Amino acid sequence: MKKTTLAIWLVPMLVLGLSLCSPVAAMAKDENPAHAPKVAKELPRVDVNKASLEELESIKGVGPALAERIIAYRNENGKFKTAQDLTNVKGIGQAKFNRIKDQVII
Repeated sequence: MKKTTLAIWLVPMLVLGLSLCSPVAAMAKDENPAHAPKVAKELPRVDVNKASLEELESIKGVGPALAERIIAYRNENGKFKTAQDLTNVKGIGQAKFNRIKDQVII
């Protein structure tokens, strides 16, 4: 292959290669949604004084048995005055309460 023919092919290939490795090209990759920072979804808040069994079960970390105990406690003791009162329900210790407190309202 002649030197001029080689230069005609080699120079554009080098330019293309350099442009793909440029900081601008690297920044464009970071704009990919897969690389975007994850935004926490806001969970719906449930009013524990009015919620049905199904609504209580929508709280992440509350299953059917715990939802039933919340309703039973509410029926026996009246409305919860504060969210912290949930710790009086069997099965809701401080750790569980800390996990669910942002999902409940009074």
